[in-house]
Amino acid sequence: CTPPAATGPSAISGTFGGSSKFYKPNQSKVFFHADKWWVAAPDNLENDWFLWKQAGATWTKALKLSIEGSAAPDCYVDNAANKLYILLSHNSADSPQFLRLTYNPNTEAWTKDAGFPKTLLGFTHKGENPCVLTRAKNGDFWIFGVREAVLYARRSNDNGVSWTSDIKVKQMGSPTVNCDAVSFTANGVNYVGVGY
Repeated sequence: CTPPAATGPSAISGTFGGSSKFYKPNQSKVFFHADKWWVAAPDNLENDWFLWKQAGATWTKALKLSIEGSAAPDCYVDNAANKLYILLSHNSADSPQFLRLTYNPNTEAWTKDAGFPKTLLGFTHKGENPCVLTRAKNGDFWIFGVREAVLYARRSNDNGVSWTSDIKVKQMGSPTVNCDAVSFTANGVNYVGVGY
């Protein structure tokens, strides 16, 4: 479907941003699902991350995603399956997490799936360059991030329940590099592309 343009205020009352919080050009935080706009954004009082829902001209907090104020979420929504997948990138080794949520059209609410979030020990980002999430054409999830001048990846083939160990993709020329990833098909072959 083609989602309508968002209406109402351009700013969401109750949130705050800045380059170190919300504005990450390599991450997706806004999406359209079930005829509503949603956004992952921090609360300016609690310093926690929430999923916010637009209702008319107002935005309301729908679900707390993380108590880690310095986390950086990247969202992937599967509209047909009523699923939302969120990578919570972090620069602390024990804090990166992967969330899986399910949308109930009767209650118009998202809930965290049992067993989630999953902690991704050691898959951290450095500086202001958070890790990113994409889904391959075969359904596998991939996460990418740069640390210590190396581009790393991990893969999950069971919708985020388990993940591989680090996969070294490329030696980089800088210890902190921004990256992004997308899945695509070219000449009948499916790929996951990584830009940096």
